[in-house]
Amino acid sequence: MSLWGSIVCIFALNLWWLTRSAHKLSLYSPRAQSPVIVGGAVLAGFATIFVRREAEALAVATLGWAAAWIDGWSRRLPTTLTLLMSLEVITLSLFSPAAAQIDQRLIGASIWTAFTLIGFLMKSVGRGDVLLAPVLGFWLAPMAVTGLVLAILSAGLWSLICAFRGHSKFAFGPHLIGGAWVTWVMMGA
Repeated sequence: MSLWGSIVCIFALNLWWLTRSAHKLSLYSPRAQSPVIVGGAVLAGFATIFVRREAEALAVATLGWAAAWIDGWSRRLPTTLTLLMSLEVITLSLFSPAAAQIDQRLIGASIWTAFTLIGFLMKSVGRGDVLLAPVLGFWLAPMAVTGLVLAILSAGLWSLICAFRGHSKFAFGPHLIGGAWVTWVMMGA
């Protein structure tokens, strides 16, 4: 399958799944947010295609937007979104020209997983973050450490803002996804 064929298939699959699963996603976020989730996924997908044409990035952008929005709203990452994103990224990476970098991808996944697992044991991140981290580290491969550092810095800044506002808890998933996305954009620059 050509690059454009895989991009169209992933985009269509993700949008179909998000629109069909709106009632399931409403368990995490109010039903009124469903248009924002699907619309944001469409915009994130088009932005990804505009920046660089990669099917793996499209999977992370569309499903990552939905996961980040829901996690930011409810502090719960839907396992189904994370597993679908994992399945797409791993499958697409095995058939990509960078498939020879499987060792770097596994190291990236291990770094992200180790960090979030330590945070989970310290009760500072949730189970959804631990499930999300390996796929983002796997996707970023050679730039995994940079993405993790950006995620930690943005979460640290947000924790200061939350502390000044009197809140003690916040979602870490949007920072993981945002750090990975910004790193991916920087890799192409």
